[in-house]
Amino acid sequence: MIKRILGALLRRVFGRRAVPLHLAVYDPATHRAVPLQMDVYDPATQVVVPTGMSIYDADVFGRYDLASQVIVPKSEGERRTGNLDVLMEQAQRYRRHGRIQPDSERYAQTLPFLVAGSGILLDACTPRPRDDVRDCAERLGYTYRAADLNGDGQRVDKQDLTSMTYQDASVAAVLSVDTLEHIPQWKVAVTEIYRVLQDEGLFVVHVPCYYFDKSVSEPIREGADPWDHVVYFSARDLMAALDLAGFVVLRAVMNFDYGAVVLMAVKSVSIKQAST
Repeated sequence: MIKRILGALLRRVFGRRAVPLHLAVYDPATHRAVPLQMDVYDPATQVVVPTGMSIYDADVFGRYDLASQVIVPKSEGERRTGNLDVLMEQAQRYRRHGRIQPDSERYAQTLPFLVAGSGILLDACTPRPRDDVRDCAERLGYTYRAADLNGDGQRVDKQDLTSMTYQDASVAAVLSVDTLEHIPQWKVAVTEIYRVLQDEGLFVVHVPCYYFDKSVSEPIREGADPWDHVVYFSARDLMAALDLAGFVVLRAVMNFDYGAVVLMAVKSVSIKQAST
């Protein structure tokens, strides 16, 4: 009732485009680490209500940012039809009730992008290496090596992705599954991955994605995310960062139904030099 009263007051003062600030804060009791169960902004009532991840009014607002508790506005001239963020909302709405449920297991999405090779394949980062990932890497001809910020130095290398101890061009492939979203300086991590990869080295990355069409990612206030993420990724922003670091992005798979993007990129010095 209080929220509805506040919403009504805001509408009277600011009109239809009113953006309520701090009508809801992060509460571990209600913001459980369960997909599609975060609070979202309801443009019809101008309040924050619990629902799925349909967190936008396509005609007026952008997506609701749980961290900053504000609406991220859409850019001028952005159309509803064909907008990738609108497609994501539709897909996620279908996923909650639809019969067809594609596999969303993260390694199932990334391992098919690995190609045969030799040398070190770095699984960055994981404190608990999976046997199926190791087996896949070794079948393809790689020497599997896991790394993590909290590695034990034996089974798992202790590495900070923003400042790795590996030598330049010493790694053949890097697999990064749901890691970059935990790193505040994730763009530095991307450049470090580029540094340690050899020429023609492969980089496969999977991250949760909150935006696809939006040009920039959004930082998350510390402690506001139940999974300890520090950034709401934009697919466009991530691809731009890989391009700027020197990668050639070969493929991008946008999983609208559960909000993730998988990128396959290669370090190709000759192609980048020819493009400048």
